[in-house]
Amino acid sequence: MYVSVQFVRNRSGKVLALVQGYTFYLEKQCNYTQLWRCTKGGRCKARFTLPNDQLMFVKSCLNHQHKFQKYIVEDGVYIKQNKTQIMFAKSRYGKDMVLLGDYTYSFVNKCISKSTTNWRCSSHNHKGCLAKVVLDSKKKVIAVKGKHNHKPFDYKIHKDYCQLIPLPSGRKLLKIGCHTYSSNNKDTGGLTTWYCSKRISKKCPASAKLYNGELTVVLKDHTH
Repeated sequence: MYVSVQFVRNRSGKVLALVQGYTFYLEKQCNYTQLWRCTKGGRCKARFTLPNDQLMFVKSCLNHQHKFQKYIVEDGVYIKQNKTQIMFAKSRYGKDMVLLGDYTYSFVNKCISKSTTNWRCSSHNHKGCLAKVVLDSKKKVIAVKGKHNHKPFDYKIHKDYCQLIPLPSGRKLLKIGCHTYSSNNKDTGGLTTWYCSKRISKKCPASAKLYNGELTVVLKDHTH
């Protein structure tokens, strides 16, 4: 099975390898190979070996003893998402959406007297979820109310490595990192949905949302 490797930096500038959502640090540099080990350390024994001049594994053990950390990659920098860190994206209909932890929230209303905005779980309508979040005027979380009655959706956000590639046929491919996406959707209010190019041949569920030419969210990970 082909496994892609993406190299990023953490906030202190150290190079990390990003594989299947997990981060690895360079444990040992040999004459011809590099040994990378999961940054979690401890009981997690996940690791892999790369030749110095290639991105193809010589050997690997990618069975982790933990879940990967939610993250974003912005300008080549790996940034962890904590439980109170929020981000803004667009829904499939082009409406504002808050990403908090593992869940998404849709805008409900604004309280002028308190200078706050109220958001409720995006699954409120079809799952009856009552979870809510309140933001202040600086868009910081001041209250989280209720509990989710469903599992979160898988998503990743990338703000770099994104480009549109024109094809001879006149259509375009969306490239994010080492993966490509195609779209059969018409532009709806500036929003287009892109699906992994291996959607049929590999049954890959990965998809991405593009709003006015800007990547907002990548839903689900690749399976190849």
